[in-house]
Amino acid sequence: QPKYFLTFRGSLRQDDPLRAELKKSFDGYSKQHPDMQVHLSPYGADVPDYWELFDTAYALVPRNGTRWSYRFGEALGACAIPVLLADGWTLPFANIINWSEASMRIAEVN
Repeated sequence: QPKYFLTFRGSLRQDDPLRAELKKSFDGYSKQHPDMQVHLSPYGADVPDYWELFDTAYALVPRNGTRWSYRFGEALGACAIPVLLADGWTLPFANIINWSEASMRIAEVN
């Protein structure tokens, strides 16, 4: 049984409206729901307890302004279900892995 239900820790960048919305949505929420840890810090700030967040059932994977994110690989490496917040991504090995059964996608507009 993982310690957390849902996790994400990352940096808050001015050019990323999705992460700003995540911060707004989850600010204070983690205090009320300790099994859901979503923290965004100013870019370049220390991210404490980063490795502890790999003990999770679901891992948020927001788009980072490119066509790929290393967060996806981190989620898989943690044996967590990736929750993709990225429109238009083509996932690796899509011809042999049915990602709709192994991940979740949430449209960026939601």
